[in-house]
Amino acid sequence: MKRPIGMMLLFAGALLMILGIVGAADELRRLYADTLNNPLDAPQEDGTSVSDVMLKYVAIGVGGAPMFIVGLVMFKLGRPRKHAR
Repeated sequence: MKRPIGMMLLFAGALLMILGIVGAADELRRLYADTLNNPLDAPQEDGTSVSDVMLKYVAIGVGGAPMFIVGLVMFKLGRPRKHAR
């Protein structure tokens, strides 16, 4: 029973971490894309609002790390063991 629960926790944690990484990277990409498209205009957003949104995505990603670690341990412990003869 440990193996299926561990696999679910492993995938859920990995999904949350990937969501956090992609969200933060997309926010950074959007900031630089706006700057490169209109280099002489005043910035539409300041860096603090972008960093606040990025920190929210990082918090989501960090929340998935414990689930990933617990799922990995449960998945490894759930393997069938070889019995010594």
